[in-house]
Amino acid sequence: MTKRKTVKQSDTQKAVQEALQVTWVLNGQLKSARMAYLRIGGMLARVRDEKLFTRLHHPDIEDYAAKRLKLGRSSLYQYLQVY
Repeated sequence: MTKRKTVKQSDTQKAVQEALQVTWVLNGQLKSARMAYLRIGGMLARVRDEKLFTRLHHPDIEDYAAKRLKLGRSSLYQYLQVY
């Protein structure tokens, strides 16, 4: 009976360790995603503020985002909301 209990605890410990590892990786990925989101927002704000889209013959940033970045209007403004 002691051997069975040890095996169960070992399995449980492995499961907990796996869950902790996955959580650690997720936290890292989420941090990277948040940083990327901010960088994208900053770059889009620059395109907007400096009217860089006009240099590529787009009438407005929405047209630029749709045609050059395949980015819809709502997504564009979600990124820009940060800035």
